[in-house]
Amino acid sequence: MCAALALIAGNALVLASLSQGSNWGVLGEALLGVGLAGAYWLHRQQVNELNVEISRLQAHQAPLMESERFLRLLTDSLPVRIAYFDLEFRYRFVNRAQCARFGTTVEQTLGRTRQELLGEEAAPVMRKSVNALLGGAAQQFEFDDVVNGDVRHIDSHLVPDLNKDGTVRGFFALGTDVTDRVNTERALRELTSVFESTSDFVVQTDRSGIISYLNPAIRIAMGWTPDGATTQHRLYDFCTASTRQLFRQTIWPALRIKGLWLGKIDLCWPGVDRLPVQSLLIAHRNGDGRVERYSAVMRDISEEIQVQHEAARQAASLYSVAEAIPAAVAVVDADGVYQYINKAFEDWLGMPRDQVTGKKGIALLGEYEFNRRWPWALRALAGEHVSYRLDYPGRERTRYMAIDYIPLKNEFGQGDGFVIVAQDISEQVHEEERLLRISEQDPLTGLANRAGFDRNIKHAIASGQGANLALLYIDLDYFKPVNDQYGHAAGDQVLQLFAKRLLNIVRPSDVVARLGGDEFAIVLARLNERMEAQTIAEKVLAAAHEPFHVEDRLITIGASIGVAYGVDPDAGHQDLVARADAKLFKAKKAGRGRQMGVDS
Repeated sequence: MCAALALIAGNALVLASLSQGSNWGVLGEALLGVGLAGAYWLHRQQVNELNVEISRLQAHQAPLMESERFLRLLTDSLPVRIAYFDLEFRYRFVNRAQCARFGTTVEQTLGRTRQELLGEEAAPVMRKSVNALLGGAAQQFEFDDVVNGDVRHIDSHLVPDLNKDGTVRGFFALGTDVTDRVNTERALRELTSVFESTSDFVVQTDRSGIISYLNPAIRIAMGWTPDGATTQHRLYDFCTASTRQLFRQTIWPALRIKGLWLGKIDLCWPGVDRLPVQSLLIAHRNGDGRVERYSAVMRDISEEIQVQHEAARQAASLYSVAEAIPAAVAVVDADGVYQYINKAFEDWLGMPRDQVTGKKGIALLGEYEFNRRWPWALRALAGEHVSYRLDYPGRERTRYMAIDYIPLKNEFGQGDGFVIVAQDISEQVHEEERLLRISEQDPLTGLANRAGFDRNIKHAIASGQGANLALLYIDLDYFKPVNDQYGHAAGDQVLQLFAKRLLNIVRPSDVVARLGGDEFAIVLARLNERMEAQTIAEKVLAAAHEPFHVEDRLITIGASIGVAYGVDPDAGHQDLVARADAKLFKAKKAGRGRQMGVDS
């Protein structure tokens, strides 16, 4: 206050000095100095008072700021989504977990709604809760929240924030991710459903062996009611004497050490003296490693045992049959080891079975014979029924064996080896070959007929000889006059004599055929060069022009030849025939008695 008065007085004196003239100059200057000093002192006083007020406010706000910092640290450390909404459901407070849901920061989230952040409508269950919240009632519900394509199950709690008059001014929200719990509960329900519906026996006991749960399958088997009490019984009570001994000696020690045991036990109860079951027994331990309870899953195998007995009986019968049949029979496991051979297989190998069983095929057959069979063995091991034929050339004739590999499978449907059935079909094959020769032989000349020609040329191409294959298409010249002048008998003799001349010209590997009438063909295989085919064609022309002695006559004819070389794998033998026929036509048109080769 004093400073203010001094400032006012000083200013007044300055003004008076200025108005009175220079006589007041000195005094005016002094008073002006006093006024300025007062103003400065007043400013400093105001600044000091402001600093005191600021300090007082800071001291008052410090606890509030510390409380907010603590609240932020606390809420951000929790895995629960925490938020506070105003009445427009705009976020006024969010923790880190809530921001993580949106992929935003706190600053980006505050003041916005869920719909604005996600671009979606509120969950229907949340919309239904709004009216109840406005009425002051807390709400709890669960909903599915899709986060990055992953469905999360959220347990949500909404609590209204009330004014003193009871009106709602906002809402607290807590969301807990209970997906794991929901999934566990669902899995438990599904597992329980499996237990309730399975035909296997499911039993649970406490750590002392008292039964706490029996599924319907074993209740039905034992004649118990669905809700009958079990607490007065132990699993041990329903075991045969031999199984109880097994429990004491083997099962309990295994459960204590390994936590599980798998094997066969025998159950019994009134009306059932012995029921064999395949059992899995499990010891369940708590976090401290102590056994809390036991579980048992058991399957009635009485029918399986009966089936096994029947299978053993059938196996004995099959063994008797296998020993009696003339076919060679062997059983080979998945490792290629012979497990069984019958008497006929012994005779085929020329070895007693005790020298065969337990050994692999390569040790018995040798590398060559084993490699011949191995590709088929691989297919059989893969589950395929394989049939093939092997030939064994001999001095007098070839021996043929028809071999079947019949795959074996284990209980899981996987390959478990195969059965070999081998039969000597030599007589059958030789008879088939004889009949084939008859069907493919020209009855007049003994040469191959058209069917034999087609088969042989196809075989040559299939065996990879097509590139070095030549075909001579032959047509006799002036043969019709022979039949007209001397008769068909004389013509037939000419054809027979010409066929013999052709056989003397070609190699043993070549095929000579009479296609019909006076048409012939020669298939030349494995030629080194094209000129070889032309050379043979010239020899055929000479043989055709040489007179034929028929009874007391000399009959002269001739021949025209078309030569084609090489087979296109895509075109096949028909293309080769067409090219040779075209060359033959060209030769006849040029005057007969000549050959048109591959380059003409």
